[in-house]
Amino acid sequence: MDSFQHADRELIIYSPNESFRWNMHRYPHPLAKWHHHPELEIHLVQLTNGRMMIGDQVSRFTPGTLVMTGPNLPHNFVSDNTPDLPVADRDVLIQFTPEFGRQLCSTFPELAKVEGLFTDSESGLEFSGKTRNEGARLLKAVGAARGPQRLITFLELLIVLSEKKEDRKIVSYSTNRFGSGDASSKRLAGVMGYIYDNYTQDIFLSDVAKLVAMEASTFSRFFRKRTGHNFIDFIILLRVHHACGMLTATDLSITVICYESGFNNTANFNDKFRKICGTTPSQYRANALKFVENGEGTMEIF
Repeated sequence: MDSFQHADRELIIYSPNESFRWNMHRYPHPLAKWHHHPELEIHLVQLTNGRMMIGDQVSRFTPGTLVMTGPNLPHNFVSDNTPDLPVADRDVLIQFTPEFGRQLCSTFPELAKVEGLFTDSESGLEFSGKTRNEGARLLKAVGAARGPQRLITFLELLIVLSEKKEDRKIVSYSTNRFGSGDASSKRLAGVMGYIYDNYTQDIFLSDVAKLVAMEASTFSRFFRKRTGHNFIDFIILLRVHHACGMLTATDLSITVICYESGFNNTANFNDKFRKICGTTPSQYRANALKFVENGEGTMEIF
């Protein structure tokens, strides 16, 4: 695929107390584009027919298509329906870091086959037969599970996908991968390192743009294209994410958490928090405590 090198980098943000990210999204969606990310992904198409592009291959998908992509393997799913006919909950997916995958396999020798699954996913995998059907069921079940059961169901999913090699096929034979060798990725990696180190402090687009020798307007376009996020909105998202962790892990006051998370006043903090989490910080804390007391696990943010 000639445009292989132009795949955009997607930034995956996890809730504070989760080991992996489960998500369901509509189509069209701002992040449904030719993209890559360091995380492994297990992806189920629930609705529509269309074309899936994984690495160097283009093929058809139908409802029930289940695939897995390894780290930095570009992919996209384009439905045949037109953009003015949106489809709610077209996709269900799980994303997790290679580090988490390696930690699982090194901790539990019983997961040797799962380690092989991770290796094979580097070229993309499509599942069929009973593996596809049971995998789809478990992938959806993860979203309904809470607490330890959520992790258990996730492990069951990995085990099912790893058992029958005859039920999975390699999708892409390209050896290309995105990562530190790509000049644009190097530039973005430097920017992201700075952002993650400083997002709870005053941080300005113009200052970050100077780090990569760009004008502010050029950098703004670069950041949005490469990440799918507006720069300011992304900083706010990180700050709210940080606040959620403090609300569930500490008994600090809302005001202290507001300023510790990088916000300048409580009114702005409450407004941004409500828009992202759908509730106030105090109610979020109360709900999180109730979940823990009831043994239901932790709250989801995004």
